[in-house]
Amino acid sequence: MQDNDSYNKPLHYFAIVVAIAVVLLITSGSIVTTIGAGLAVPDWPLSFGSVNPDGWWQDTPVRTEHGHRLVGATVGILTLILFAWMLIVKAPRSVRLAGGICVVAVIVQGTLGGLRVTDRNIGFAMIHACLAQAFFCLVVYLCVALSRGWTQHSIDPARPDRGIPRLLIAVVVGIYVQLIIGSIMRHTAAGLAIPTFPLVDGGLWPTQWTFPIAIHYVHRVWAGAIAILVIAAVTALQRRNCRGRAMAAAWLMLVLTIVQLALGATIILTHRAAVPTSAHVVTGALLLACSLYCLLWFSRDRSGP
Repeated sequence: MQDNDSYNKPLHYFAIVVAIAVVLLITSGSIVTTIGAGLAVPDWPLSFGSVNPDGWWQDTPVRTEHGHRLVGATVGILTLILFAWMLIVKAPRSVRLAGGICVVAVIVQGTLGGLRVTDRNIGFAMIHACLAQAFFCLVVYLCVALSRGWTQHSIDPARPDRGIPRLLIAVVVGIYVQLIIGSIMRHTAAGLAIPTFPLVDGGLWPTQWTFPIAIHYVHRVWAGAIAILVIAAVTALQRRNCRGRAMAAAWLMLVLTIVQLALGATIILTHRAAVPTSAHVVTGALLLACSLYCLLWFSRDRSGP
């Protein structure tokens, strides 16, 4: 895969399958945290001393946690296959390097999930959640780098100015930071630390401060900052007449931002109902992936062959 005609369609599609599997893994993980099923299966790496215990699907917490483990194992196997495939076809060095990092990341991720169970340590759960988002970003990069347009050096004639990549980087970093804040908030049970929306205790500022209230308030404020960044990025791309994948991703990024804000509000108004709470986590991951996709294609298009 060293030249411009080296697009490998089956490999590209398989990378997309891996990305979809990661979304399913993040979804199942979000449900585990939402319903508090993280310790429903008390041992690891086995479940009740078995690879697949009898009747595990009959109890909701056990079904949720063990199902998450099964999806995680599937993602691990798919990641190994993807990396091996890239080595066999001699994908570009940077792509193989990213694939190798994915393999290491998925092993570390599984270990962190196990340590969360064996050590009963909430810190491992937070790191586990944050690494999942970073791993998803790596898989998204592989999907892009193995695509036809990327391998054949597709060029967008618009060539916007240099300020936009910095803005898009700020969006990606800002969203990832927000996901870290959200992970801390979820795992410290601060999701309803401020139980009213959009006001806080009838105003714009908490009347008292505790760690749960502080992390929840920061999460809200940072969400507003991200919304401003996303709007600024879309506006900048539109003004520069950007076209193609980057612009399409920018519009989708804006839509996901609106959906994400609505889900955040719904969580408060429904007192942390399971569906919007889990959907909020998944939409956050999709928003991060979309922002990265936009940055990658914009950078590729403006760089030239």
